[in-house]
Amino acid sequence: MKLSALKTIGEKREKEFTSLGVKCAEDLARYFPRAYLDLTSRSSLKDAYHNDVVLIAARVNRVQSNTYARLKTVRAYCDQDGYPFTIVWFNQPYIASSLKVGEYLFYGRVRNEFGQRTLVNPTYEPLDRNEHLKGIVPVYALKGKLSQKVVRRAVQEALRKVNIDSLVPYPLQKKYGLPPLERAYFEIH
Repeated sequence: MKLSALKTIGEKREKEFTSLGVKCAEDLARYFPRAYLDLTSRSSLKDAYHNDVVLIAARVNRVQSNTYARLKTVRAYCDQDGYPFTIVWFNQPYIASSLKVGEYLFYGRVRNEFGQRTLVNPTYEPLDRNEHLKGIVPVYALKGKLSQKVVRRAVQEALRKVNIDSLVPYPLQKKYGLPPLERAYFEIH
């Protein structure tokens, strides 16, 4: 099945996937993650060290957008259980319009400078609509303008549309307790 047969992949993205060695939907189903993110438990920012990568739940109290020369920054002033901290995004001005006062989940790297903890360029989503920042999340090797989000969606769609058959005969699968190959592919992704 051609990559362009998938809804999430157009001509441009098909070329980007080809540069990764993925030429068809079957290749995409076999494009295994290089690592996994464990987003099963949340952390406390108070206990985080410099350069730790954490998943936290926090309240955004105020959002401010600034421009210094050509550098655009968005700062969110937040607190987690009464502990105040800031979050900074560089050159992503659209965040100022999408981030409102309220409860969010943030996943990103901690910077501890002069005793002040800050998250830098984290991913986020509203706490009440937690869809992406949960569970064990696959991390794929990327090239060009492909993002993790795009590759994850494309892989999930390919898994639903591609027929995955095992070369191991069913009696041997049953004898050794092997799961069906299709289930194994879904679980690895």
